[in-house]
Amino acid sequence: MIWFNLVMDEIGEVAAYLKSTIGRNYPPECSVFSLEFILLTADGDKLPLETWLVRLDKECADKFVNIRTTLYQQMSTLLKSIIVASRFTPAYRHYVRNQGPDTFIFCYKVFDGEPDLSILGEETKYRRLGYLPSPFGAISVELYFRTKMEIQPQPFVPEEEILEEEKSKTNIGIAIPNEGSRIVP
Repeated sequence: MIWFNLVMDEIGEVAAYLKSTIGRNYPPECSVFSLEFILLTADGDKLPLETWLVRLDKECADKFVNIRTTLYQQMSTLLKSIIVASRFTPAYRHYVRNQGPDTFIFCYKVFDGEPDLSILGEETKYRRLGYLPSPFGAISVELYFRTKMEIQPQPFVPEEEILEEEKSKTNIGIAIPNEGSRIVP
């Protein structure tokens, strides 16, 4: 992908998945877009590791921002900051390169709306990666990540309650990249 002065390879199935799900609703008409990364163990346990939020606050529009130069440059800088930040989270440093079907795999969940940040446990860290005013509203990117990497026993919740909660969210989907996924230049 060559946008905002960035050249990136994409994992083919992830790109196809996002295009098929977000493509129908693009641009998303939500004020908060969430991306959660979850560690799934071979035993079936789940450990939410980090949550990324992209917010659009239409109340904070700045009609004086020059879209062609200022906003483009700031967006380029923000995207580069996101890439750097993603490589320094505990999830990436400790888990991404060590995943395998016999131990654990990394999953992601994309949806619109506010996430439940309590699932990240105690001692959650927060970083605001950027805030960009624009004529359309202010765009901000936030990162919340777990620092305590222990799977806690979960209280029993009836399946009906879980299904009802999931139905209430506009869930874009959950996907697991396959081993040996093709990278799309």
